[in-house]
Amino acid sequence: MEKNETGAILSIDLGAVTHNWRALRSLLSEPAECAAVVKSDAYGLGALEVASALFRVGCNSFFVAYVYEGIALRKKLGPAPSIFVLHGPFSGTEKEFGEYGLTPILNNMEQLNAWIKYTGEAGHRHPCGLHFDTGMSRLGFPASDRERLLDAEQDKLKALNVTLVMSHLANGEVAENPMNKQQLSTFTDIKNRIVKVLGYAPKFSLSATAGMLLDSAYYFDITRPGCGIYGFYPDADMKPQVKKKADLRGVVTLKAKILQIQEAKAGQVVGYGSTYRFDRAGKIATAALGYADGFNRLLSGKGYGYLGDYKVPIVGRISMELTTFDISKVPESALASANEIEILGEHISLDDIAKAQGTIAYEVLTYIGSRYFRQYVGEVLALDKTNTGE
Repeated sequence: MEKNETGAILSIDLGAVTHNWRALRSLLSEPAECAAVVKSDAYGLGALEVASALFRVGCNSFFVAYVYEGIALRKKLGPAPSIFVLHGPFSGTEKEFGEYGLTPILNNMEQLNAWIKYTGEAGHRHPCGLHFDTGMSRLGFPASDRERLLDAEQDKLKALNVTLVMSHLANGEVAENPMNKQQLSTFTDIKNRIVKVLGYAPKFSLSATAGMLLDSAYYFDITRPGCGIYGFYPDADMKPQVKKKADLRGVVTLKAKILQIQEAKAGQVVGYGSTYRFDRAGKIATAALGYADGFNRLLSGKGYGYLGDYKVPIVGRISMELTTFDISKVPESALASANEIEILGEHISLDDIAKAQGTIAYEVLTYIGSRYFRQYVGEVLALDKTNTGE
């Protein structure tokens, strides 16, 4: 795919990515480590490129969701970094973890029992992590299984080589939510008890980006930022309520090519279903992107773009590969050289799009499609010589 063959250009600023990681790391107190979550192809931005940039500036631990993501990352980064697989081993994939030096996060008794069986047969106590559910009720050992492992079935824990114990905050983006302290208390109790059972101290991890913006009590040994690295804050109804803020920079710019500009007469309708009608004469710009590119149809009549410094609303329904904008208020001087519309970037943030769409920035970013021409920009400064081998 060449730049002139596609309808839109997606620019990903790796310099901003590494800046954001450093900014988040600066919030931490020693000895807490700042890892990076690069699951879902680094939230849609390219896990191999993003992780390579972060590795070069000193990030030594990465979290992915699936084993295939971990394998690709290991092949790219080599043997040095720790790679944790959050969903753990699906049945029959245990050998792949051992072959590629990946650390599975065990979430339930089925995975734990299968892992004990695999490591016993392999004759090697390959490292693993444990995820305890402390209130999310989504993934991880529930309270009943936690008590079994920490009491009656301690031998199962002792059969493991546990290098990480983790949980996840359900309401970390709202600093005053009482559930944060409840989960912190539960996780601290797990930490104290499991160290006694194992006879050694693995690393502990409770916080993703949201927890990092609370206070140091939530840091433990490893933090797991995701959204912050990609330039946006976790949110609650689009209103972040956190104790700390990092100097985060936008990472993504998306610009769509203008395919056609046409005059519109008063009364003229636009798009499928004729959902928009011009009440006076105006102008329409048709841009080369649509819902097949991850530009959500729910933005029809609600979203907007920028043509230069001029805000242009979306009119009519977004179709599979085309979106129409009302450019009636853009002066002729600006139209003379117009060839693209900013969809995301200097004037429009992920949160802006999310608000118009009625969703969250995570969904907007991960929905970005693969049909754009992608270019990686931005200088990755101050390379870490240990990681680059220099």
